Amino acid sequence: MFASAWEVTRRAGVAVILVNAVLMYAGFFMLIPFVSLYGTRELGLTAAAVGLVLATRIVVQQGLTMFGGIVADSVGYKPILAAGIFIRTIGFTLFAFTHDFTSLLLAAVVAALGGALFEATHKAALASFVPPRERAIAFSLVSTVGRIGTMLGPLIAVALLPIGFATLSLVSAACYVVAFTATVLFLPATRAMPKEADGEAASQRRGGWAEAVQVIPAMFRLVWADKPFVVFTALTAGYWFIFSQIFLTLPLYVSYLSGSDNAVGSLLAINSAFALVAQYPIIAWVGRRAASLPIIMGGCGVMTVGLALFSLGTGVANVAQPGLFVAVLALPVILYALGDLLVQPTLSAITSDLARPEALGSYFGFSSFGIALGGGIGNALGGWLFDQARLAGLPNGPWYLYSALAALLAIAFYGYGRASRASLAQRLSEGGSSG
Repeated sequence: MFASAWEVTRRAGVAVILVNAVLMYAGFFMLIPFVSLYGTRELGLTAAAVGLVLATRIVVQQGLTMFGGIVADSVGYKPILAAGIFIRTIGFTLFAFTHDFTSLLLAAVVAALGGALFEATHKAALASFVPPRERAIAFSLVSTVGRIGTMLGPLIAVALLPIGFATLSLVSAACYVVAFTATVLFLPATRAMPKEADGEAASQRRGGWAEAVQVIPAMFRLVWADKPFVVFTALTAGYWFIFSQIFLTLPLYVSYLSGSDNAVGSLLAINSAFALVAQYPIIAWVGRRAASLPIIMGGCGVMTVGLALFSLGTGVANVAQPGLFVAVLALPVILYALGDLLVQPTLSAITSDLARPEALGSYFGFSSFGIALGGGIGNALGGWLFDQARLAGLPNGPWYLYSALAALLAIAFYGYGRASRASLAQRLSEGGSSG
């Protein structure tokens, strides 16, 4: 039997999103984790100053993501996604020409504006192509293939850094050029699903820029009135605070103790390689045996242990063989990665299940306020905390703090689940079984 036209469209859409995930993750993680090293070493900035740059990027991107999602709901996901990738390409190209704090900040802001357009849009597009009951697996699959890029990015960076940070920036931008081309040429047009329409009708819906601007206040009020979702988004800020430390504090910590950029790249690659191999089967296995919130709580518990064990690094500081340093820290990296692979795709799945079908982009956009709050504070405070801990001779202090935060986060999600058990269970059940 031949597949329906809508089924072919869905498969093509998911395929493009998967390819883009590899390219965009590779480009991002090839560059951003090494901005802290470039800023502190070559530009002579403090870790706090670099943290401020990275915090600004996150706040700008995630703070504006809801508006990108609202516009995409009205105009269509494809043009907004393509525009965002194109602007991100410009921003990453600008990193090649940075020479001081101001130029570094400018490049970060331009890159953030691109991200604000595609961050929620690509998630909403994926959700529009996939039936609700399959979304948890779909988000896990995208995250899994994205880990290929997350793994390759740092390894490519280590190879390119001896040539120069400018070359690294241009190669990372090239990844987005390819993703932009794939989006323009091959991504099917899709839109938010009207409340009464089925998936095929959703792709036929019409809208325009004028409509998009007019509906922004109404869509914001719609999501803001959904208090269980607003509280859920606030809780996710704690996760994103912790997540930001792996790409700010960990490179600074490893470089400070081992003096090796190769060790930084190797540990980031181990983090991604483990998630690449383990994420899809673990999420599929756990998803059949546990509800979404317990999965998040378990992930936070595993991260609690992993973050505390990063303190093992001081035991092998300044060793002659960076390989020994990597071997010692591989355990906490893997434990953190295990917790992370449980939490991150589950957050996206819960968001899609709680979202109204006519406002997928708006809900995913609003969820980015949690990233803006947690990631923004995490980068700004994380750089400062590392500076203070290093000067005080207590480099492990931040890791103990982040470990305690992960434990508190598990407790907070438990309390959230108990407080909103009835309504939340009904909505998640409807979202996971309909379609």
